[in-house]
Amino acid sequence: MPPVPDSLRILASLRSLDEDGFARLLRARRVQARGMEDLLDLAEWLESPANIASALERLDWPTLRGLRTGAPEALAHAAALQLAVVEDPEAGTVALLPEASRQLDALLPEPPAWDDAELAAEAAGTEAAHAATQLANDALWLIAAESRAVHHARERLRLSGVELRRIAAELDRDPHIVDSTYRWLFEAGLIAPSQEVWRLTERGHGFLIRPVAERWRALVETWLGELRLDGVRALAESAGVRLAAGALPEAEGESVLADAEALGMLDRGALTPLGARALDDDLDGAVGILAAHLPAPVEQVYVQPDQSILAPGPLEGELDLRLRRVARLENRAMASEYRLTPASVTRALNAGMTEDEIRALLAEVSLTGIPQPVDYLIGSTAAQHGRVRVRAHDTGSGISTRVRAESEELRDAIEVDTALGTLGLQRAGEELSTRLPPRVALAALLDARYPAVLEDAEHRLVPEPFEETAEPHVPLATPTAMRAAAELAGQAAEGDHADDRITWLQRRLELARRNKAEVRVRIDVPGKEAVTLALVPVAVNTQRLRAIDLDADVERTVPTRAILSIEE
Repeated sequence: MPPVPDSLRILASLRSLDEDGFARLLRARRVQARGMEDLLDLAEWLESPANIASALERLDWPTLRGLRTGAPEALAHAAALQLAVVEDPEAGTVALLPEASRQLDALLPEPPAWDDAELAAEAAGTEAAHAATQLANDALWLIAAESRAVHHARERLRLSGVELRRIAAELDRDPHIVDSTYRWLFEAGLIAPSQEVWRLTERGHGFLIRPVAERWRALVETWLGELRLDGVRALAESAGVRLAAGALPEAEGESVLADAEALGMLDRGALTPLGARALDDDLDGAVGILAAHLPAPVEQVYVQPDQSILAPGPLEGELDLRLRRVARLENRAMASEYRLTPASVTRALNAGMTEDEIRALLAEVSLTGIPQPVDYLIGSTAAQHGRVRVRAHDTGSGISTRVRAESEELRDAIEVDTALGTLGLQRAGEELSTRLPPRVALAALLDARYPAVLEDAEHRLVPEPFEETAEPHVPLATPTAMRAAAELAGQAAEGDHADDRITWLQRRLELARRNKAEVRVRIDVPGKEAVTLALVPVAVNTQRLRAIDLDADVERTVPTRAILSIEE
């Protein structure tokens, strides 16, 4: 039996997809959807050597390495991209397409032996890894605590450059690493856009209280998922790891190395044991090394008379989260420092905590009780709470914001406060008005140390929960891609697998007819051995082929179903 052409094997696989499956495939393989409304056209596009090469170059490192080692997860991913097909449905065996296998052999003859490198000391990189998880928590908290606009960049959704630089300055970290951290948080599904601002997802809120080693693993999994072969080359060159000769692209360079250093993969250019195990698909081993070198977390803190809160060591995620609800992080290190301020206490009250609940929290976690100045701060802030109210106001032509104060003196102070200049406040009767949204106005007032709260149209307080949650982001296909996916899904559902081979043969023969090209056709002859004829097609349909037999110089008619194979 002649081998089944790859495009026919892909075509059979495509028939199992629904509309969403086609949309995901078109997006993942970057198919130009306009005009791609025929299953066989798509199958032939997918088997093209140039398009296979493009898909392989975009594969992440764990998948590429897994394809080299025969990992089932990698083969399943390749099958979803139509780079591999199911060979034995009963056994569930999956194999790369021959062209994909040939190109993979040239691209990556064998995986690098990372353990052959001169690795840094076992503890190297663990401090950086711990710092990366702390930065991730800090970055998430800044998203939860303040509305940050979604910037629609060409390559991805992100924070604006201005916002990133501001956050980097606040956290005293390199803007590139802060940008990378937010990218990993987004790709890991921990943050997502919601009404054009960033919010934590349910997974993001859970991440905040996970153990350090688990948080690090989530970040590294995302980093590995975006690591391409050019980045692997940069890491190998930095670590002095030998790579088998192959068609590796140029190294991506400094950005990959900077991210690797930040996650503890590299230490001053040398590969760490964490990095070697992660790159060798042994994240369990890497997590074990990190966990063994992490300092023990502390369960209590020092609440000081100057209203600072000192942690004598790293905090568990849950305790860190509880402290952030009433205090502002001032300095992040192995021993972190928080500070109680009127604004931080006001935010806790706005979120629904009571004065007594704030005191109870501090009394529970403090090794030094509640100093008198701290107690006074809580009491005086609670007494002032709600003297400034912020609410949405429908003007008939859109929504603006109204700000009302408990007294004329307080209203006048707000009106002339230069710190609130960005709000563009205008007098509106006994109130003040701004075109900015209520939450933006509230944040500005709190930052300027006014005891502001949100209220509804009936002047009832509206608590601002700490845990506003966004749904996970699902990239949407373009309308053109969705139309193509719907058409392809319809063909897949209506067509007959048995007709695919006839359709494929008919197309090959029709191309030869148009080009007046010779083809060698292997034909099944009942009761005899198959014969191969050199033919130039004259007419082609689903039933039969009329062609000139070049050897006998006669015209022959051959049933299409009798054709076993075509060699062009």
